[in-house]
Amino acid sequence: MESQKKAHAEPRGLIGCEVLRGAVEPLLKVGLVWDFVEFLDAGLHTSPQKLRPAIQNRLDAISIPSRIFLAYGLCGNGLEGLKSGKHTLVIPRNGDCIPLLMGSYKLYAADLLENPGTYYLSEGWLNNDFHPIGQYNEWLESYNVKTARRMLDLCFKHYRRVLLMGFTREELERGRSLASEGADFLGLDYMEKLSSPQYLQTLLKTGMELTESNEDLILLPPGGETDSMMFIREIEDKHIPSET
Repeated sequence: MESQKKAHAEPRGLIGCEVLRGAVEPLLKVGLVWDFVEFLDAGLHTSPQKLRPAIQNRLDAISIPSRIFLAYGLCGNGLEGLKSGKHTLVIPRNGDCIPLLMGSYKLYAADLLENPGTYYLSEGWLNNDFHPIGQYNEWLESYNVKTARRMLDLCFKHYRRVLLMGFTREELERGRSLASEGADFLGLDYMEKLSSPQYLQTLLKTGMELTESNEDLILLPPGGETDSMMFIREIEDKHIPSET
């Protein structure tokens, strides 16, 4: 009991991307009490220059020194130059949120090596209109059909397949229609993968007692500042799980 009191003597909170809300919220309800949780506009992902100031403003507005978990990757250098101030930050060591949704960085690296040219989707991405059909409809608001289609083809010309990830089969079923429609529209292969919340669980649980950065998590102490090199991990064959 005393150790639990000591652990929670430091306020804890989470700031994350709206895209990850559905994946993160169920995990927050398991055994831990959070002092604050906030999800920021998913549109910040497409404007990295606005993402860091948005997160920085939230951090600076928290007056009590806290352990704050960020449900983000580097996101187009959007977390470059983030200052922890009086807080301790726990951040996934990833370029984006795909490894968090896949279950681990090793699983992501293995999939990417085996299937280059994959466009990854999740229910959160679909719900926030970050998918081929959503992008096409957005361009239709400003351009004619021919131009919008041309822009879409240029944007996705290097992709070979669409992969929908989900922690449950029900989640995959909810996203299947829209995700497969986008793949068909682009002439890409469509696949689904039952993924795991393990990486997010590691962030939220291991991060509570973390005293230094490790392979999966960055610990930024008070007075620290993020650098993009902190997030870099090489995708090598050694990251592919061996067959058992």
